[in-house]
Amino acid sequence: MNKRIELGQTAPDFRLPDISGKNYTISDFAASPLLLIIFSCNHCPYVQAYEERIKKLQNDFRGKGLQIIAINANDADLY
Repeated sequence: MNKRIELGQTAPDFRLPDISGKNYTISDFAASPLLLIIFSCNHCPYVQAYEERIKKLQNDFRGKGLQIIAINANDADLY
C-alpha cells in the first residue's frame, strides 16, 4: 500500500507477526487510548541508538494508556 495517511485519519488495519510469530492487527490495540506506531529498521545505527529510549517511553507512559508498536521493515530471515 502506497497511500499517505493524513493526520487525524483512521489508520488502515494490518496483520503482522511479532518476533515469536504471533499475528497482531491494529484492532488488537483498540482499547489503547494512545497508540504510537513506529516504522523502524533494526540494523540502522540510528534506530539501534533509540531502542532503549523507546522501551523507556513505553514503560514510563504505559500507565497513562500509551501503547507502542514498532514495525520492522527488514526481511525477517536476514535480520
